[in-house]
Amino acid sequence: MTPRPVLRVEGLRVYLYPGWNGKGRPPEHPVKAVDGVDLEVQPGQIAALAGESGCGKTTLGLALGRLLPKAARQVEGKILLDGTDVTNADHRGLRKIRGRTLAYIFQDPLSALNPVMTLQEQLTEGLELREELSREDAHLKALELLEKVRMPWPEKRLRQYPHQLSGGMRQRAMIAMALAGEPKLLVADEPTTALDLSIQDQILGLIEELKNTLGMSVLLITHDLSVVAPHSDRMFVMYAGRLVEAGPTRQVLTAPAHPYTQALIRCLPPVGQGQGRLRPIAGSVPDLRSVPPGCPFHPRCPEAVARCREEEPQLKDYSAGVQVSCWQRSQAS
Repeated sequence: MTPRPVLRVEGLRVYLYPGWNGKGRPPEHPVKAVDGVDLEVQPGQIAALAGESGCGKTTLGLALGRLLPKAARQVEGKILLDGTDVTNADHRGLRKIRGRTLAYIFQDPLSALNPVMTLQEQLTEGLELREELSREDAHLKALELLEKVRMPWPEKRLRQYPHQLSGGMRQRAMIAMALAGEPKLLVADEPTTALDLSIQDQILGLIEELKNTLGMSVLLITHDLSVVAPHSDRMFVMYAGRLVEAGPTRQVLTAPAHPYTQALIRCLPPVGQGQGRLRPIAGSVPDLRSVPPGCPFHPRCPEAVARCREEEPQLKDYSAGVQVSCWQRSQAS
């Protein structure tokens, strides 16, 4: 029997309305940050959501827990977390989901952590409220969580404020907070931003190790394909709010089908080939308020033909386990 996905997203559309306060009728010409996305994350799987900055990755991640800003609205689609329909959950239902079924590691831990509260206060507050632990038991649990993420000198760190910690320590603190409710799905949004390479590898290795130990699933949101390769099982490539390719990570990276995925990989510095020139993607990401008709990548695509400029391709099976949204590839298959 096929296990139930931890996360299933069906036809999700999230539009942003800059300057709107969430009341009354939203203005015209929204930013179509997520525009018809379908994806699944299986139990025990690390799935990577990759693409350039501004393609809608973070907005999709926030939509999973109904954490969108006031200027955003989910206009269509369904989000199922461990079988629960998040799109129709009330406030009480969302409180049960957040922290337990779903937890987050946000992009910038220095901004996400409260600067005027010690780590102990930030870790124990949620434990006392959600788990109904006494202050002493919450302290012991917080200490255990820091030890689990291999925080150096955890008892000392509990008494410190975020600004007193290094970037790697702050990220470990964020992971500890996310693990407090033993979630089934961890959304890690750019978890290695601003960290040096050695610390990046430590943090990603820690997430993978904890995933194996706790049996949770991970949605890893990143623009860095070098992060994806050794630390994910499945990969979703996103462009202009839409998925353009999906499949097993190794297969997508070694034999990319979509011209955009190919272009992303060409942007990576060559390994063991001296100081060769990088090959940036021509053009720029389109304005999501007025995405061009047809395939959104066609203005930057060297393979574009007339049909690409007129008709939007859908994500379809291309090869074993891989789906691609490209007219050229659909013809080849």
